[in-house]
Amino acid sequence: PLAWNGVRDASKLGYACPQNKGIIAMVDKTDEDCLYLNVATPSLDNNLRPVMVWIHGGSFTSGSGEQSVYLKGPLPLMGDVVLVTINYRLGVLGFVNFHSLSQDDAFESNLGLRDMIAALEWVKENINAFGGDPNNVTIFGESAGAMGVSCLLGSPLAQGLFHKAIAQSGAAHMTTLPVDAKRVAKAFIDEAEIDIQNIQQLKELEVENLLKIQEKIGGIKFSNENRAHRLPVSSFAFIPTIGDDVLPEDPLIAIEKGIAKNVALLTGTNLHEWSFFVQLSDPGKNHLDKEALLKVISSRVPDMAAETIACYYEDERAKPVDVFSAIESDRFFRIPAIRLLEAQLKHQENCYAYLFTFESTILDGKLGSCHAVEIPFVFGSIEDNFTKLFVGQSPEIKTLSDICIDAWTRFAHTGSPQCESLEIWPHYELDNRSTMELGHACALHSDPMKKQREFWEDLL
Repeated sequence: PLAWNGVRDASKLGYACPQNKGIIAMVDKTDEDCLYLNVATPSLDNNLRPVMVWIHGGSFTSGSGEQSVYLKGPLPLMGDVVLVTINYRLGVLGFVNFHSLSQDDAFESNLGLRDMIAALEWVKENINAFGGDPNNVTIFGESAGAMGVSCLLGSPLAQGLFHKAIAQSGAAHMTTLPVDAKRVAKAFIDEAEIDIQNIQQLKELEVENLLKIQEKIGGIKFSNENRAHRLPVSSFAFIPTIGDDVLPEDPLIAIEKGIAKNVALLTGTNLHEWSFFVQLSDPGKNHLDKEALLKVISSRVPDMAAETIACYYEDERAKPVDVFSAIESDRFFRIPAIRLLEAQLKHQENCYAYLFTFESTILDGKLGSCHAVEIPFVFGSIEDNFTKLFVGQSPEIKTLSDICIDAWTRFAHTGSPQCESLEIWPHYELDNRSTMELGHACALHSDPMKKQREFWEDLL
């Protein structure tokens, strides 16, 4: 923004980044003028509180930092922290690598990640005016936001801008190789009927047209060729690209080498992650039989589908859709979270794991402890109208939310989620894999779902 005289009115929310409408992201006003952040602080004093910078989820194509579930909870007051929520460019505007087709510097790669880094630079320069400590910054995010957190852990451009990291239901697996990024960019300009020699014409398209094309090519699948322990991901055309100054190499490999060795890490997943996607965007999977289940798992775990299903079919009375959901929950979320922990553990003992098990009440309980259900508990936004619909209303909801706020903000203060609400939460170590269950009851477990974890050892 240009400089101004006097006091600038910052009391209104900014625009969300351009995105297609969906049933998941509840975003109202969007505009290309979208790179805003929001600050919630207990006081404008000089106490130098820990800063928590939230990176929203939404498959890298939707969402915003202005959503009420993030901003209307008591997390800053209860935890005595400064909360910052940010926007970053999404979809085609944030994650299509047109630079792969043209070496013209007018097209940069990983723009969405660059926006996250720019927000962290702003925090470093300005947050002390809001009672925050620029030398104690925790980045945290959920889903694509957690994948963004993981990319920042592996990015040389982000080092020194944060000191702790929390990744909720997302890890370092969601990146693409240059060859696949180029395929996406080429598919986009082909659909736009733009010749590669005149790629600058992309800048003349209205954002509405860009979003229409984005919708058409969003189902491109990646090859992941020659990537050890990386099974084909589901269709995610718009994700961070490896091979530039933001991500010179696979972030998981960079983390394993120690690029973020000084950063404490808290990460975890929800017990029934994939039921969210089955029930809200892929309800046809409810009608799977065993034959259809084998076919669909074959597309995800080639040559090992039968063995994969056998590992998860521990009860013959189980529905095929539940087995499918359990497999995808592990393949897409839980195992990548474990890989992130294993990589960071080589350099940093302050690594902690959780498993969230509180179950949603919506759709007659079909969602279980699904993707995103932990978010209102972390922010304390349990009085939000959608939250009431999502998780219900009961005294234990407030109790669990208080525990989550206590643990998350203690982590921001100290680098450990050990807090008064939970008597003990030890480091994650390979010999015991201590994992805190957060749900209707909170308890410490050693290597939960060990059989399934071991099954993926040579696959993912």
